[in-house]
Amino acid sequence: MPLIDQAPGIPIGDGVTSVGLLVTPSRIQFSRLPSEGGGTVSIDLDRCIGNVNGELTVGFQNFSQSSRNIRLSYAFGQDLGILEAECRRSDGSWVKSRINLFEYMRMFKGNLEVVYRSTESAIYGNLNKIFSGAPVGPAFAPGTQMLLDSKSPYKEDGRHWNPNHQYWEDKLGYHIWVGEVDK
Repeated sequence: MPLIDQAPGIPIGDGVTSVGLLVTPSRIQFSRLPSEGGGTVSIDLDRCIGNVNGELTVGFQNFSQSSRNIRLSYAFGQDLGILEAECRRSDGSWVKSRINLFEYMRMFKGNLEVVYRSTESAIYGNLNKIFSGAPVGPAFAPGTQMLLDSKSPYKEDGRHWNPNHQYWEDKLGYHIWVGEVDK
């Protein structure tokens, strides 16, 4: 179960006027409300969803390279849709998998985002809340470059870029993949 209850932004269903549309096997697109800037936004789900031995999983990459029959389905009461695919397992067999994208997508400052926080990151994030001003989370894990002079790597919006994983991290331990505003 995703942990985006404290993530900044608004639920995706409150920021778009359409259900998701797969414009390629891995790119999903939405029409934004005028209050969110109008036009369309999209994100390549291969950047943030992987196939882990037959299961679609957020926090991994390139699910479409080992999946087939990729589609969106819609359940009653779901504004967004469920990503479904047949995913190849390590033994070569194929299994049906599905993931409810509504649980992972948000709108933040007019842009589409996929937001994920693992249990470990949630613990770091909660510690960051307790010790505000002294982040202890994933940004300070071994192998992550730290800034000199005890300056925080976080920008004004509370995020910093993790070049090793190609996503943003925030002080609460969320991993954030930002979509693109379509031209």
